Amino acid sequence: MGFDNRADVLQILIVGSAAYLTLLVVLRLSGKRTLGADGVLRREALKTNRPTESEIRHAARGSGSDLSAIAAVALETNGTLSVIASSTMHDGSALNDVQGGAQL
Repeated sequence: MGFDNRADVLQILIVGSAAYLTLLVVLRLSGKRTLGADGVLRREALKTNRPTESEIRHAARGSGSDLSAIAAVALETNGTLSVIASSTMHDGSALNDVQGGAQL
């Protein structure tokens, strides 16, 4: 089992690279999402973006907070969850480029 010629290898490299670039573009265009605010999880945002409530609670614990002390949870373009505590929210400018952030 192997490649019969260089054309097969080249085809795999081209298709793989195109798929990877397409994925990057889609992730960049989809942007960041606000999944929770003021201690309340946004169920529709969770359903659409697919993180679980357990993952949100895990991120809150990792930030040293509980849900009641959180101003916002944002799903970043790289898939990580950013937790912003109510005590550090200030004017909310950190959420300017986050979908749903303007509502906070």
